[in-house]
Amino acid sequence: MEVLSRSKETGFSILAKKNLREIYLFGHLEYDRETLAWEYERDKEEGLRPNLPQNYFPGNDNNKPKSTWASAASLFFSNWLNYAVYQGTPYLGERLSQHLNEENYDFNQKEQK
Repeated sequence: MEVLSRSKETGFSILAKKNLREIYLFGHLEYDRETLAWEYERDKEEGLRPNLPQNYFPGNDNNKPKSTWASAASLFFSNWLNYAVYQGTPYLGERLSQHLNEENYDFNQKEQK
């Protein structure tokens, strides 16, 4: 595994195999603006005492959540599809089935040796 992204605050964010067949994303780029607010309120109502999400509620006002990750999420998934999936997917059916069955197929290479 290769660490693609990490920080002191959150730890690992993105890990991947070198051939990009497996990518592990620790986070929720798919969340809408209100999803985290909904989960925060749900947990408070259940008596769990969650911490206020950092940098999510401007001025710690939990009625006004921010969404700063939508464009990054879209770009992440678009790039992954383009470079890890489409670029390495053979166009001929017989080659596609062969490569799908190869455990170590490197999707970064056009032709396998």
